[in-house]
Amino acid sequence: MSSTLMSLVPVLNGSMNWQAWKPMMMNYLLSQGQWKAVTNKFPAPEYEIITKTVGQSEGGGSKTKTTEDISRPPKN
Repeated sequence: MSSTLMSLVPVLNGSMNWQAWKPMMMNYLLSQGQWKAVTNKFPAPEYEIITKTVGQSEGGGSKTKTTEDISRPPKN
């Protein structure tokens, strides 16, 4: 943990200092552009779509399965 953070926001000690700590941490994260990580206000990852042939259908054609390729980094 950086010494800058230590001087700006005290260590959380459970319910002992929660009421004072919460707004200080929120302000620090806002100032660093990181509050979105807490509020989940960022887009979900978008992966490439892959289609695989998985077998035969009843009519004689092939069955396919479409999934997201999470083995590679997301597009966004």
